[in-house]
Amino acid sequence: VLRTVDGPFLVRGLGLGAGFAMATSLGEFGATSFLARLDRPTLPVVIFRLIGRPGEANFGAALAASVLLAALTTIVMLLAERVRPSTASHL
Repeated sequence: VLRTVDGPFLVRGLGLGAGFAMATSLGEFGATSFLARLDRPTLPVVIFRLIGRPGEANFGAALAASVLLAALTTIVMLLAERVRPSTASHL
């Protein structure tokens, strides 16, 4: 019963949960600004640091990193929607 009935719903639910958690963590700045190390910053921290520096090149790099963050979030959300069961859209 677990493999044939509950298993597919469990796998889809866990996949969606992981996808939403990843999408949320991509844009979470508050927690990552405290936890990120100087030698390995997260993408939101990099964007914040680049915007804080003067110069046109830094601003352009911040915009490019923002587009990358938006693209990653979009991909994660599309993948999460793809693994959603088709019967859930009728509820």
